[in-house]
Amino acid sequence: MNDPDPAFEKKILLDVVEQMGDIEATNRKQSVLKKTILGLGVAGLALAFFMALHGILHAFSIAILAGMSGCALGFGLFLDFAQKQWPVTRKHIDMDSVRKRLEELDT
Repeated sequence: MNDPDPAFEKKILLDVVEQMGDIEATNRKQSVLKKTILGLGVAGLALAFFMALHGILHAFSIAILAGMSGCALGFGLFLDFAQKQWPVTRKHIDMDSVRKRLEELDT
């Protein structure tokens, strides 16, 4: 299996360090993003339903709008799940190991 790109690995590890450092700020950011995406998905599905009911757009356009809205809704639910599991996952991250790997990547 290929090793990850060192620059990409460093970016991910720095993100972990940031999230572990300020848990409240991370929760706020994730909550705002999750609510925004869920709202867009629900609004898009409602709009697609309204347009289908009144025959405003062609059926293919409505299907595209509904599909994109469904994807947004699914991604929002994924973010919700990830936010709920993060407190459990956070307990199992060894920050000393993360910092050591970051030092290795800097050399």
